[in-house]
Amino acid sequence: LIMRLIEVMSFSKSYNGIGWSQLYYASEFSEPSTHQIRDSLRQQSKISFDSAYVNLNDDSQLLTTKDRCDTYAGLAYINYYLGLDDLDFESSLDASDALLDLDDEYEFVHDEFNVENIRYLRGKIYLLQDSLADACEELNYIESIACECSDNLDINVILDCFNQFVNQFENG
Repeated sequence: LIMRLIEVMSFSKSYNGIGWSQLYYASEFSEPSTHQIRDSLRQQSKISFDSAYVNLNDDSQLLTTKDRCDTYAGLAYINYYLGLDDLDFESSLDASDALLDLDDEYEFVHDEFNVENIRYLRGKIYLLQDSLADACEELNYIESIACECSDNLDINVILDCFNQFVNQFENG
């Protein structure tokens, strides 16, 4: 039993780490001539995150909430990128819902992103779905920006809120 618990912990964390490595590496291939490489890495990343997810459903006490959230964050991002092809983002929203249910103050320790980046991602999805009210709601959760779009669903106000979020990293 102890060996099985260690095996589950190791596989989940390993698959999660591989998924994140592939996802980050895929972003290096932004030129149109390299999109095939990027897309292949994203598909490989999806397989890794799915494998990590399968192990999350085991009742192992060795996996922490942070481990689970890291996998859900990876699934949210990879399913967003893959969803851009057919504008199907339900898997991304489901994964981010699971993350937020576990830890609404999530911090990814391997890079500088946290729950605000998850809210930003969800906001982008809602914007792509023309759901301005939902996009605005997600933006209002982001404390690092001054976004007051709840009374004004003007697309320009909402886009300004998205720009505020992105610009804080470029200017700071």
